[in-house]
Amino acid sequence: MISAESLCVERPVEKRTEPAAHAALLAVQVFFSTLPIAAKYHVLPYVPPAGLVLLRVLGSAVVLAAFARARGRLTILDRQDFGKVALYATLGVAINQLLFIEGLSRTTAINAQVIATTIPAFTLGLGVLLGIDRLSWNRVAGIVLAAGGAVLLVGPDRIQFTPDTTIGNAMIAVNAIAYSLYLVLAKPILAKYDSLSVMAWVFIFGTLGVLPFGAISLARSGACTTMPASAWVGVAFIVLVPTVGSYLLNAWALKRSAPSVVATYVYVQPVLTGLLAVALQGESIDPRAVPSAVLIFAGVALTTRRTKG
Repeated sequence: MISAESLCVERPVEKRTEPAAHAALLAVQVFFSTLPIAAKYHVLPYVPPAGLVLLRVLGSAVVLAAFARARGRLTILDRQDFGKVALYATLGVAINQLLFIEGLSRTTAINAQVIATTIPAFTLGLGVLLGIDRLSWNRVAGIVLAAGGAVLLVGPDRIQFTPDTTIGNAMIAVNAIAYSLYLVLAKPILAKYDSLSVMAWVFIFGTLGVLPFGAISLARSGACTTMPASAWVGVAFIVLVPTVGSYLLNAWALKRSAPSVVATYVYVQPVLTGLLAVALQGESIDPRAVPSAVLIFAGVALTTRRTKG
């Protein structure tokens, strides 16, 4: 059984999140928001979902390990911590990415976005339970406000919870819980080691977790031999920007912020993705975008506000 003591968790101390951490978290969402566009329009037409997950995770592991080794930061000093890092890799990379992509193929994109709004709530609840985060009115109110904005943006009238989507919805829900656990449990070890070193090992272990599924998918499709150069460029972009860049900045900010604060920035992502879709793909602006953005950013601001006392 996982406990706060076994994970070297300290009681939470309310600290003001550094402005640089807020900037990093906003950049993370900018980077993440490019993933759906790059994947949908440039890679997934040629590569099966599980195959893309493997290429993404493996490529990121190679880049991060090479970067960490060049800087002499690839070593986790305490060998007992390798087990913890493997757990974080399973939650934050293998389960997170595989269940999301497989769940999305079994439900609607709208359902997936709505279920994803539970991530900050799960993160806050788990953080409080394990003694890593603090329960405060502004964080609860901010999460509720931002979640309302996210649901308004995707359109509650378009949500479809039917028997055909049950399995997919369940996969997305487990994905949300896994990512929340990753944010909560990874914070103590990030405080102990360099972020680059931890992320390199997270993706090395994560590669082992997704390898069987991705390798079978790629072998059956023959994608690696038929992909055009543009698709490989898309894969490289996904590796460097919405994966390596996002995970590194997220880890750096997580060392300096409460997990619930980090999770709340997830709500900014659909707004940014929508703006990019309009700018890059010529999609139309949803009339609900402006009020939704106001609610989301107000909720993020409320969540990140420091509670006195």
